Parts: sequence; structure tokens; C-alpha cells
Amino acid sequence: MLQYLESLTEDRFRNMIRFSFHFNRHMGNKVEDMDAGYILEKWYNYFGDSKPPVITKDFIDAYIVAKWCERWSNFDMVAGHIQLIQKLQTKMSPFAIVEVFYGTQWDDTCRDVSYNGLHAKIRQIMEEWEHSHNDQMLTILRELRINNLFETN
Repeated sequence: MLQYLESLTEDRFRNMIRFSFHFNRHMGNKVEDMDAGYILEKWYNYFGDSKPPVITKDFIDAYIVAKWCERWSNFDMVAGHIQLIQKLQTKMSPFAIVEVFYGTQWDDTCRDVSYNGLHAKIRQIMEEWEHSHNDQMLTILRELRINNLFETN
């Protein structure tokens, strides 16, 4: 995981967490009820033209026959995003979030900025979650900041 952290910035990492909360079922967000355009818009706001990890055969086998796939004619455009969102539903720790995003092809031409598009209540829950995972947050942020120091020299 440490090698993968070299491709991340602090803003990108924080956007990964925000994206995870943005599409989390426990926050009342059911991705099945969302339009593909909305998912793509939010992905772009958080990550620019980055591409999600490669879609697995297991995911395609499970979702290609689902009503969800039938509902959207453009399922193939968001399949990678949906696979990532589905994995995030069960993995909600800083280390696990980084692991789920592993394989993302980051858009390095995109300016790296924080996107703060969360509702105030979700943001509050996210901040409490970050505090409860303080050790993991500090470990990852430490590595990112060290990597940033080496890149600027």
C-alpha cells in the first residue's frame, strides 16, 4: 500500500473519503436509485477525468443481469464507478478506502483540489468517523506529507 500512496496527494485522499461518504448507504444514499449522470458528475467533481479500477468479471456477472443494468442503457459508462461504490459499502476504514481505490488511473492534468459537496450532517458524521480512525488517518497523512516533501525537492 505504501507504494500506491506515492500516487496520492492529501487532497485526493480526502476526496476519496468524501466520495465514500457521499455514496454510502448508511448516509441514506442508495446508488441504485441514482442516475448514471449524477454518479459521473460527482466522480468528475471529486477526481476529474480519473478512471476507476478495472471492472472484475465477478462484478459484471452479478450486475449484468440485475434490474439495475436493465434500467440504464449506459451501465457500461458507470460500471467501474458502481463496482467501486459497492466495495466501499463494506470497507469503511482509511486503509480500506485506499485499498478500494487501488488501481484508479488518476488524472494528473486535473488540478488537485478538495471538493466539499457533502451535506452538513454527512460532513459531521464523516469528521466523527475520521476522529474514530485517528491512528489510520495519521499514518496515511504522514506518508502523503513525506511523499510531498520528497516531490518538492
